[in-house]
Amino acid sequence: MSQLLFWPWSKWLTRTLIDEPVPLGSPTTVACTVHVPLREPYELSFSFVRRWEGEDIRDYLYGRGYFKRHWPVGDTVIPVSWSLTDVRSGRVIASGVEKNLQVSGWSQDSVYMHIASPKVPVGTYLFKAEVLGAIAPELRGVTPRLLLALPGHKASSTWQLTVVFWGALVSTLIIWPLILILGGFALWLARPQFIQSEAASR
Repeated sequence: MSQLLFWPWSKWLTRTLIDEPVPLGSPTTVACTVHVPLREPYELSFSFVRRWEGEDIRDYLYGRGYFKRHWPVGDTVIPVSWSLTDVRSGRVIASGVEKNLQVSGWSQDSVYMHIASPKVPVGTYLFKAEVLGAIAPELRGVTPRLLLALPGHKASSTWQLTVVFWGALVSTLIIWPLILILGGFALWLARPQFIQSEAASR
């Protein structure tokens, strides 16, 4: 029973809070209500599709390669203004204006650019982000996704994430294997009865 409750709870707790497309061709605003379940540093970032129109955008964003026949000049400039406003009090709890973004990681399919690491009390907030000013012309057909999620590292400052980490580890290494072993043992104990019932039916 605890396993049935643990996994939905851990998924809800560690879910991505915001995942919205942001076209870079013109000034764009993202506004939504979001519930922050943990007092942890979240990561606000852009997620780019790594291969865009047949080209690998990672090297361009990383400052080491061409994209749409353009060589990057210095840092990638995507001016972003963002804020988290407490729904109950109307106060802005965290905000910032970022401009020179840095690549924070990549995978086979995506490239991530770090914007900010807001840490706010548990609660419900109005999130607002605006892409401001001029953007490099070669990026004006690109539509990254704006993400607000827990970072990928294992460090945590709340007991909930500690429980999620160790609970998942214990479940994977101990509980599920134990369930499989006990299930197999139960089938082995039931085997004589099954054989007797098969013989009686004949």
